[in-house]
Amino acid sequence: MTLDYSNTQAMADLLRRLETATTDGAKQMIAESDSCDETYLALNTHRTQTGVRMGSFDIVVEKVDTGGLKKNYYTIVDTKYNEVLYSELSLFESAMSITKRLMFNKRITDCGYIQSMDNNYDSYVREAYSYKQKLKHISEDNSKRDVFEAKYSNVLAKVKATKEKILETL
Repeated sequence: MTLDYSNTQAMADLLRRLETATTDGAKQMIAESDSCDETYLALNTHRTQTGVRMGSFDIVVEKVDTGGLKKNYYTIVDTKYNEVLYSELSLFESAMSITKRLMFNKRITDCGYIQSMDNNYDSYVREAYSYKQKLKHISEDNSKRDVFEAKYSNVLAKVKATKEKILETL
């Protein structure tokens, strides 16, 4: 069996160009991170055993079971001082939005508003869960079923609207 090395030089040239492009792209991203918050965030975010680290802040995930409702809650920890800044956030998006503000020291005053919306979201989710459980165990009383279905539908609309408001803060 004879080996054909006629394409070796072309392959080596291709690999050199790929390495140069990759190196140049990485240098450009690092330079861009000084002026672009989103790039800085992408370069300084990674998974940890307990959640996500964004710069000097950890978002710690805790799985909670409250009365059959299994849900994740999030805590924001300042790793420089090992201090819990926010706890029991119901949505990861709330934790992300607050952490971004803390990282870039921008619109910090919005953090309390986001936390308040998150508390409302959590309350609505729990209320929806209770109505859903009641609907599962209701007898054939149609008037009660109609009331619970209406309340369930109403609170689901509140869940959706509140989550949309929180997503807008990202």
